[in-house]
Amino acid sequence: TTESGAYELGGVTYPDNFSVTRNPDAVWFLPSENEWYKAAYYDPRTQAEGGPGGNDHYWFYPTMSDEVPAQSQTGEDGAVSNAGPNVANYDYGSQWNGFYGQTHVVGTAGSTSYYGLFDMGGNVWEYNESIIVDPRRDPTASFRGARGACWDDPHWLMSGDRRGYAGIENCGTVWQCFNEAQGFRMATIPTEREKGDFDYDWNLDAHDIDLLTKEIRSGENAVQMDLNGDRLVNLDDRTVWVEKLAGSEFGDSNLDGSFDSSDLVQVFQFGEYEDTKQFNSTWATGDWNGDGDFSSADIVHAFMNASYSGAKVSAVQAVPEPQSYVPITFAALFFVFNRRRVCIV
Repeated sequence: TTESGAYELGGVTYPDNFSVTRNPDAVWFLPSENEWYKAAYYDPRTQAEGGPGGNDHYWFYPTMSDEVPAQSQTGEDGAVSNAGPNVANYDYGSQWNGFYGQTHVVGTAGSTSYYGLFDMGGNVWEYNESIIVDPRRDPTASFRGARGACWDDPHWLMSGDRRGYAGIENCGTVWQCFNEAQGFRMATIPTEREKGDFDYDWNLDAHDIDLLTKEIRSGENAVQMDLNGDRLVNLDDRTVWVEKLAGSEFGDSNLDGSFDSSDLVQVFQFGEYEDTKQFNSTWATGDWNGDGDFSSADIVHAFMNASYSGAKVSAVQAVPEPQSYVPITFAALFFVFNRRRVCIV
């Protein structure tokens, strides 16, 4: 019921602001102002590592920048046409569908906070759950916090030292304030189960490692994909995902826990081995080393980092031969790595 969800309403239809508080076991909720602020502006990196100047760890704008963001421009579908690392929707920049200024499609500006959150500056003001008392106007008044500015505001209202403007501050209750300029963002406390589940479908699967691989190639270092805590997103995080989170090994294309002949049957069926298309392969189709393609380098990578077992392939299955030299190459690699294991041991 509404009385026993994320917030305690006390059985009152229109409770006073001060009476509504977050339940300690809430799963989804509005962030507090501190939680929202850190998610928008904080960056743990030093200046030398690419973080804010002066090593104070806070950016001026929620786009990982101290420079004024470029205004977003939109196409007929509302998606941003000038996406980039420092783009936001403010001061009537987004105009489409016959409107002089409105929201753009969330995420299409391409700019994020350090924690990978889109559109925390501009688009709409976002409520948070914190109760703000403003002695400059009325020491007895209170209102729920709002941050980030909206599509018709000047850029400085997106900065970290600005709260909601008077239109929000003068609202007696939250439900009296909703309009085209206000919205909210949900928050949750992630569990260990979600670590590595980058698409949030509650499963660790090939799509998750494909998202991680794409992030590694982009070089953007999204913090939620830094699995080993070194503030970088690289091949080391890929190893953590495969071996520690998924409990698997390289070459295990079907993620059943082992690298065996069924994985080879699967990847060769897609016909992407040594093809001419760049970056068209995924984990499930043979990209085990993370370069976006399925080639002999992936087979080498798998045999160097996994324990191959040929026991699972059935008598009627055979590895397809998209090119005549593939079986010969594989056989040679199999021989080399078996010899190499003996030598190392």
